[in-house]
Amino acid sequence: MAISYSSFTGSNSGFEYRLLAGIANDETIEKYCRSFRERIRKVKAAPDSLEEWLVRSYSATKLLLGATVMLSSAEYVRRKGVRIAEPYLLYYSLFNTSRSAVLMIPEQGWNSGGLLDSVTHVKVINVTTDLLSRISITMSEAYGTLAQKALAARELFSYKFPAQGLKGKDISVPDHNEVVECCTLIAELVQLMSECVETEFAPEAQPNGDFGEYPLRRLFEYKGRYGEVNDDDDYDRLGYMLRRVGAPVSIVSTSTEGLVEDFFHSWDFGDEEDTDSYRPDEWQLIFPFP
Repeated sequence: MAISYSSFTGSNSGFEYRLLAGIANDETIEKYCRSFRERIRKVKAAPDSLEEWLVRSYSATKLLLGATVMLSSAEYVRRKGVRIAEPYLLYYSLFNTSRSAVLMIPEQGWNSGGLLDSVTHVKVINVTTDLLSRISITMSEAYGTLAQKALAARELFSYKFPAQGLKGKDISVPDHNEVVECCTLIAELVQLMSECVETEFAPEAQPNGDFGEYPLRRLFEYKGRYGEVNDDDDYDRLGYMLRRVGAPVSIVSTSTEGLVEDFFHSWDFGDEEDTDSYRPDEWQLIFPFP
Protein backbone atom coordinates (compact mmCIF):
# COMPACT_ATOMS: atom_id res chain seq x y z
CA MET A 1 0.00 0.00 0.00
CA ALA A 2 1.30 3.45 -0.92
CA ILE A 3 0.22 6.56 0.96
CA SER A 4 0.97 10.29 1.01
CA TYR A 5 2.32 12.16 4.02
CA SER A 6 1.58 15.64 2.67
CA SER A 7 -0.56 16.46 5.69
CA PHE A 8 2.52 15.92 7.89
CA THR A 9 5.18 17.50 5.66
CA GLY A 10 3.09 20.36 4.30
CA SER A 11 4.30 19.63 0.76
CA ASN A 12 2.15 18.97 -2.31
CA SER A 13 4.80 16.80 -3.95
CA GLY A 14 2.32 14.00 -4.66
CA PHE A 15 4.90 11.41 -3.61
CA GLU A 16 3.49 8.09 -2.41
CA TYR A 17 5.41 6.10 0.21
CA ARG A 18 5.47 2.31 0.04
CA LEU A 19 8.16 0.85 2.30
CA LEU A 20 8.07 3.61 4.89
CA ALA A 21 4.33 3.11 5.32
CA GLY A 22 4.96 -0.57 5.95
CA ILE A 23 7.36 -0.13 8.88
CA ALA A 24 5.92 2.88 10.73
CA ASN A 25 2.42 4.01 11.63
CA ASP A 26 1.03 7.47 10.93
CA GLU A 27 1.59 8.60 14.51
CA THR A 28 5.32 7.86 14.28
CA ILE A 29 5.67 9.63 10.92
CA GLU A 30 3.67 12.65 12.08
CA LYS A 31 5.78 12.96 15.23
CA TYR A 32 9.00 12.73 13.22
CA CYS A 33 7.87 15.34 10.66
CA ARG A 34 6.78 17.75 13.39
CA SER A 35 10.14 17.42 15.15
CA PHE A 36 12.09 17.67 11.90
CA ARG A 37 10.31 20.82 10.77
CA GLU A 38 11.02 22.46 14.13
CA ARG A 39 14.70 21.58 13.75
CA ILE A 40 14.80 23.09 10.26
CA ARG A 41 13.27 26.33 11.57
CA LYS A 42 16.15 26.62 14.03
CA VAL A 43 18.82 26.49 11.32
CA LYS A 44 17.19 28.34 8.44
CA ALA A 45 17.79 31.75 10.01
CA ALA A 46 21.56 31.29 9.67
CA PRO A 47 23.41 33.24 6.95
CA ASP A 48 23.38 31.50 3.55
CA SER A 49 21.03 28.80 4.88
CA LEU A 50 18.71 28.99 1.88
CA GLU A 51 21.59 28.54 -0.56
CA GLU A 52 23.13 25.82 1.62
CA TRP A 53 19.94 23.79 1.69
CA LEU A 54 19.41 24.20 -2.01
CA VAL A 55 22.83 22.59 -2.51
CA ARG A 56 22.04 19.92 0.08
CA SER A 57 18.77 18.87 -1.59
CA TYR A 58 20.27 18.90 -5.09
CA SER A 59 23.32 16.92 -3.95
CA ALA A 60 21.12 14.41 -2.14
CA THR A 61 19.21 13.88 -5.38
CA LYS A 62 22.44 13.30 -7.29
CA LEU A 63 23.63 10.76 -4.72
CA LEU A 64 20.42 8.78 -5.18
CA LEU A 65 20.89 8.90 -8.95
CA GLY A 66 24.48 7.71 -8.58
CA ALA A 67 23.45 4.89 -6.25
CA THR A 68 20.90 3.77 -8.83
CA VAL A 69 23.59 3.52 -11.53
CA MET A 70 25.79 1.54 -9.15
CA LEU A 71 23.00 -0.91 -8.31
CA SER A 72 22.13 -1.53 -11.95
CA SER A 73 25.87 -1.96 -12.64
CA ALA A 74 26.14 -4.45 -9.76
CA GLU A 75 23.32 -6.53 -11.24
CA TYR A 76 24.97 -6.43 -14.66
CA VAL A 77 28.42 -7.55 -13.47
CA ARG A 78 26.83 -10.32 -11.38
CA ARG A 79 24.90 -11.56 -14.40
CA LYS A 80 28.03 -11.41 -16.57
CA GLY A 81 30.27 -13.11 -14.04
CA VAL A 82 32.50 -10.04 -13.44
CA ARG A 83 31.89 -10.46 -9.74
CA ILE A 84 35.07 -8.83 -8.41
CA ALA A 85 33.30 -5.48 -8.85
CA GLU A 86 30.12 -6.57 -7.05
CA PRO A 87 31.20 -5.92 -3.41
CA TYR A 88 32.39 -2.43 -4.35
CA LEU A 89 29.22 -1.49 -6.20
CA LEU A 90 26.86 -2.89 -3.59
CA TYR A 91 28.61 -1.15 -0.73
CA TYR A 92 28.90 2.23 -2.41
CA SER A 93 25.29 2.19 -3.56
CA LEU A 94 24.26 1.78 0.08
CA PHE A 95 26.89 4.26 1.28
CA ASN A 96 25.85 6.99 -1.15
CA THR A 97 22.16 6.48 -0.44
CA SER A 98 23.05 6.90 3.23
CA ARG A 99 25.07 10.02 2.43
CA SER A 100 21.98 11.54 0.84
CA ALA A 101 20.17 11.05 4.15
CA VAL A 102 23.03 12.58 6.15
CA LEU A 103 22.88 15.69 3.95
CA MET A 104 19.26 16.27 4.95
CA ILE A 105 19.86 16.19 8.72
CA PRO A 106 20.07 19.75 10.11
CA GLU A 107 22.35 18.77 13.01
CA GLN A 108 24.99 17.64 10.52
CA GLY A 109 26.87 20.90 10.04
CA TRP A 110 27.70 22.18 6.58
CA ASN A 111 31.31 22.85 7.64
CA SER A 112 32.15 24.99 4.61
CA GLY A 113 31.14 22.13 2.32
CA GLY A 114 32.97 19.47 4.31
CA LEU A 115 29.69 17.61 4.70
CA LEU A 116 29.88 16.96 0.95
CA ASP A 117 33.55 16.08 0.77
CA SER A 118 35.01 14.66 3.96
CA VAL A 119 32.40 12.79 5.98
CA THR A 120 33.76 9.37 7.00
CA HIS A 121 32.27 5.97 6.27
CA VAL A 122 31.87 5.20 9.97
CA LYS A 123 30.05 8.47 10.56
CA VAL A 124 27.69 7.96 7.63
CA ILE A 125 26.75 4.48 8.85
CA ASN A 126 26.32 5.61 12.46
CA VAL A 127 24.26 8.68 11.61
CA THR A 128 22.01 6.70 9.26
CA THR A 129 21.56 3.98 11.87
CA ASP A 130 20.47 6.60 14.39
CA LEU A 131 18.16 8.25 11.85
CA LEU A 132 16.37 4.98 11.10
CA SER A 133 16.00 4.25 14.81
CA ARG A 134 13.68 7.26 15.05
CA ILE A 135 11.33 5.49 12.66
CA SER A 136 11.90 1.80 13.42
CA ILE A 137 14.36 0.10 15.79
CA THR A 138 14.03 -3.13 13.83
CA MET A 139 14.88 -1.44 10.54
CA SER A 140 17.73 0.46 12.15
CA GLU A 141 19.30 -2.76 13.41
CA ALA A 142 18.82 -4.47 10.04
CA TYR A 143 20.49 -1.53 8.28
CA GLY A 144 23.44 -1.56 10.67
CA THR A 145 24.01 -5.27 10.07
CA LEU A 146 23.72 -4.90 6.29
CA ALA A 147 26.00 -1.85 6.15
CA GLN A 148 28.74 -3.56 8.16
CA LYS A 149 28.46 -6.68 6.03
CA ALA A 150 28.72 -4.62 2.83
CA LEU A 151 31.67 -2.63 4.17
CA ALA A 152 33.54 -5.77 5.24
CA ALA A 153 33.08 -7.36 1.80
CA ARG A 154 34.17 -4.18 0.01
CA GLU A 155 37.33 -3.90 2.13
CA LEU A 156 38.15 -7.58 1.67
CA PHE A 157 38.03 -7.37 -2.12
CA SER A 158 39.63 -3.96 -2.41
CA TYR A 159 42.76 -4.59 -0.33
CA LYS A 160 43.35 -8.27 0.50
CA PHE A 161 41.86 -10.63 -2.13
CA PRO A 162 41.49 -14.08 -0.51
CA ALA A 163 42.43 -16.78 -3.01
CA GLN A 164 39.01 -18.43 -2.90
CA GLY A 165 37.37 -15.19 -3.97
CA LEU A 166 33.59 -15.06 -3.59
CA LYS A 167 33.51 -18.87 -3.60
CA GLY A 168 35.05 -19.08 -0.14
CA LYS A 169 32.74 -20.67 2.44
CA ASP A 170 33.40 -17.87 4.96
CA ILE A 171 32.89 -15.08 2.41
CA SER A 172 29.65 -13.17 2.76
CA VAL A 173 28.44 -10.59 0.25
CA PRO A 174 25.13 -8.75 0.74
CA ASP A 175 22.17 -9.93 -1.27
CA HIS A 176 21.48 -7.56 -4.16
CA ASN A 177 17.74 -7.41 -3.55
CA GLU A 178 18.27 -6.72 0.14
CA VAL A 179 20.51 -3.77 -0.69
CA VAL A 180 17.97 -2.44 -3.20
CA GLU A 181 15.18 -2.63 -0.63
CA CYS A 182 17.26 -0.91 2.05
CA CYS A 183 18.29 1.85 -0.36
CA THR A 184 14.65 2.31 -1.37
CA LEU A 185 13.58 2.75 2.24
CA ILE A 186 16.32 5.29 2.93
CA ALA A 187 15.46 7.14 -0.29
CA GLU A 188 11.84 7.42 0.88
CA LEU A 189 13.02 8.84 4.20
CA VAL A 190 15.20 11.35 2.32
CA GLN A 191 12.13 12.36 0.31
CA LEU A 192 10.14 12.78 3.53
CA MET A 193 12.79 15.08 5.02
CA SER A 194 13.13 17.02 1.78
CA GLU A 195 9.38 17.68 1.71
CA CYS A 196 9.66 19.21 5.17
CA VAL A 197 12.64 21.31 4.05
CA GLU A 198 10.66 22.52 1.03
CA THR A 199 7.74 23.58 3.21
CA GLU A 200 9.87 25.46 5.73
CA PHE A 201 11.85 27.36 3.09
CA ALA A 202 8.87 28.13 0.85
CA PRO A 203 8.26 31.60 2.40
CA GLU A 204 11.85 32.59 1.56
CA ALA A 205 11.66 31.45 -2.08
CA GLN A 206 12.71 34.26 -4.43
CA PRO A 207 13.24 33.15 -8.03
CA ASN A 208 16.30 34.89 -9.47
CA GLY A 209 19.36 34.22 -11.58
CA ASP A 210 22.05 35.33 -9.16
CA PHE A 211 24.50 32.52 -8.44
CA GLY A 212 26.54 34.24 -5.76
CA GLU A 213 29.82 32.83 -4.52
CA TYR A 214 29.02 30.71 -1.46
CA PRO A 215 27.81 28.05 -0.97
CA LEU A 216 26.09 27.69 -4.35
CA ARG A 217 29.37 27.20 -6.17
CA ARG A 218 29.75 23.89 -4.34
CA LEU A 219 26.92 22.59 -6.50
CA PHE A 220 28.95 22.66 -9.70
CA GLU A 221 32.56 22.88 -8.48
CA TYR A 222 34.20 19.61 -7.49
CA LYS A 223 37.47 19.87 -5.58
CA GLY A 224 39.74 17.03 -4.55
CA ARG A 225 43.17 15.51 -4.95
CA TYR A 226 42.65 15.61 -8.70
CA GLY A 227 42.30 19.40 -8.65
CA GLU A 228 39.08 21.19 -9.51
CA VAL A 229 36.38 20.12 -11.95
CA ASN A 230 33.59 22.46 -13.05
CA ASP A 231 30.49 20.69 -14.36
CA ASP A 232 28.50 22.62 -16.96
CA ASP A 233 25.40 20.47 -16.55
CA ASP A 234 25.26 21.13 -12.81
CA TYR A 235 25.82 24.84 -13.49
CA ASP A 236 22.87 24.92 -15.88
CA ARG A 237 20.65 23.01 -13.42
CA LEU A 238 21.50 25.48 -10.68
CA GLY A 239 20.47 28.35 -12.92
CA TYR A 240 17.22 26.59 -13.74
CA MET A 241 16.39 26.02 -10.06
CA LEU A 242 17.21 29.60 -9.13
CA ARG A 243 15.05 31.02 -11.89
CA ARG A 244 12.18 28.61 -11.24
CA VAL A 245 11.95 28.59 -7.44
CA GLY A 246 14.96 30.08 -5.71
CA ALA A 247 14.70 27.70 -2.74
CA PRO A 248 15.21 24.00 -1.96
CA VAL A 249 12.43 21.67 -3.04
CA SER A 250 11.79 17.99 -2.41
CA ILE A 251 13.80 15.25 -4.10
CA VAL A 252 10.93 14.31 -6.41
CA SER A 253 10.58 17.95 -7.50
CA THR A 254 14.34 18.42 -7.91
CA SER A 255 14.62 15.33 -10.12
CA THR A 256 13.08 16.83 -13.22
CA GLU A 257 12.79 14.76 -16.37
CA GLY A 258 15.62 16.71 -17.97
CA LEU A 259 17.99 16.21 -15.03
CA VAL A 260 17.27 12.50 -14.77
CA GLU A 261 17.61 11.84 -18.50
CA ASP A 262 20.86 13.79 -18.73
CA PHE A 263 22.33 12.02 -15.70
CA PHE A 264 21.63 8.48 -16.85
CA HIS A 265 22.56 9.19 -20.45
CA SER A 266 25.94 10.49 -19.28
CA TRP A 267 26.69 6.94 -18.05
CA ASP A 268 25.41 5.22 -21.17
CA PHE A 269 28.43 4.04 -23.14
CA GLY A 270 26.68 1.00 -24.57
CA ASP A 271 26.62 0.14 -28.24
CA GLU A 272 23.07 0.20 -29.59
CA GLU A 273 24.00 -2.64 -31.94
CA ASP A 274 25.37 -4.72 -29.08
CA THR A 275 22.38 -5.82 -27.00
CA ASP A 276 24.77 -7.45 -24.51
CA SER A 277 26.44 -4.20 -23.42
CA TYR A 278 25.58 -2.39 -20.19
CA ARG A 279 22.93 0.32 -20.45
CA PRO A 280 21.83 2.29 -17.34
CA ASP A 281 18.15 1.92 -18.13
CA GLU A 282 16.81 0.81 -14.72
CA TRP A 283 16.06 4.32 -13.51
CA GLN A 284 13.53 3.46 -10.82
CA LEU A 285 15.38 0.82 -8.82
CA ILE A 286 15.26 2.78 -5.56
CA PHE A 287 13.30 5.95 -6.37
CA PRO A 288 10.50 6.77 -8.85
CA PHE A 289 12.65 9.00 -11.05
CA PRO A 290 10.71 10.21 -14.13
